Amino acid sequence: MKKLNIRVFCTFICLFMLFLGALSYVVRIGTRTFISLTGKTNSFTAWLFKDQPTLNNQAENKRSIKAPVLIDWISIYPFSEESLKKADEIKKAVKSSGSECFVKVSRSDTQNFGAATADQVQPQKVITLPSFNIPGKFELERWYNRFFRKELFSQAMQKIEDKWRWNLMPPSGKSNIVTGAVKMSNNHLCVLSSRRDMTAIAESIKSFDKFLKAENIPFAYVMAPSSISPDDKLSTNHWDFSNQNADELLQKLEDAGVNTIDLRKALKADGISYSDAFFVTDHHWIPDTGVWATGKMADWLNKNAGLSCNTQLFKSENYNRKVYQKWFLGSYGRKATLARTTPDDIAVLTPKEPVQFHYVNPAAPCERTGGFDVILHNENIEPKDYYVQNSIGVYLNDKYAAFIDNLDENAKGKVLLIGDSYLLMVAPFLAQTVKRVEYLTLDYFDGSLEAYIKANGPYDACMVLFYAGGLADSIDFTSHQDQFDFR
Repeated sequence: MKKLNIRVFCTFICLFMLFLGALSYVVRIGTRTFISLTGKTNSFTAWLFKDQPTLNNQAENKRSIKAPVLIDWISIYPFSEESLKKADEIKKAVKSSGSECFVKVSRSDTQNFGAATADQVQPQKVITLPSFNIPGKFELERWYNRFFRKELFSQAMQKIEDKWRWNLMPPSGKSNIVTGAVKMSNNHLCVLSSRRDMTAIAESIKSFDKFLKAENIPFAYVMAPSSISPDDKLSTNHWDFSNQNADELLQKLEDAGVNTIDLRKALKADGISYSDAFFVTDHHWIPDTGVWATGKMADWLNKNAGLSCNTQLFKSENYNRKVYQKWFLGSYGRKATLARTTPDDIAVLTPKEPVQFHYVNPAAPCERTGGFDVILHNENIEPKDYYVQNSIGVYLNDKYAAFIDNLDENAKGKVLLIGDSYLLMVAPFLAQTVKRVEYLTLDYFDGSLEAYIKANGPYDACMVLFYAGGLADSIDFTSHQDQFDFR
């Protein structure tokens, strides 16, 4: 009888804890929604969100209370019949080349992604873990992480895996990227890319280049390096094909007469080590490398677009730096957890030469005028939180459609930048020496790029920048949010 009472008591305690957990989830999500909609805070919300100053009532953070705004870009910049037809033209060109990469032009198109490609990336035997698509997963994970500190359990599991020498990898998914972080010989973490067919991306870029030539806009495709050097060795005997994919894409573009800039070769020519150019725990280049890359792009603009960018601005000695030590745990570091890696330092660079910017980011939303610091979103770097904060978002906040005007009356030139999150550490630095820099990430901007250019041009130049590890072997033209849909 006594044993039965103990079991009942334990069952009651477990059920009560589950009830408290569910109640706290409802209260926290409900309060977060209330703050987002009304912008109002009080002592209760300050206590409830004391781990998130951007959601409590601290005065210095009130401007970041607003939820990101979703802009109906497709209504503002609709696709023309001519631009919509280009998807079929690109698909036909891909098919006629004999390529097997996938181009989706209608909702009925489907694709079968085989699991064999992941095995090509990892010759050794792996145990594949199942994945689940849970409604509200993002909010659930944030709540779970805040209340139960999920990373502590993840770190413990990583230590157990190391001790028993397990090799657990999550499934590769649509992108064919092995999502588990592995370590290179220089101790930097990376995520591996499988071998991919670059025909679809090449045809899409070639079509865009043809459009820009008709608009008399100089164009260049910029290949940013991934954190994996062509000469790198992986300490775990894995294989990576990001550089082979990049080489194939550049060759296809050059054969078609498209201007290209290979920053991988520029890194090698300037003697810059990949170990020094990238974060240890993330795929992004550090801000100093972004400044250096901007200088290379500005030099191309001077030679090919008739601009007069001051390339002397892109030397490291021309910047003040505020260094946050052991502050940033990148996306790869979050996969590995603190059990297997240590956080990166991150520097916030501001030019010593004063500038005056007018910065508009419709999705943040924000519109600011002032010095270089108007482009900084400090709520993304403070307070420190390894598993929540994306510290590189201190520059320009995130991947959006926005612009920076240089208010110097002597500044000239209007440049459109299109690409991935590497642009966050390029656009603000380029804006020091041109009149206007506009930047778009097409997985966010779902309108017609061609309509946008016609409406907001003329432009002195357009540049597309993607890093080698982010190249895909498929394009979905139906979503209008594929980052390689340049119509």
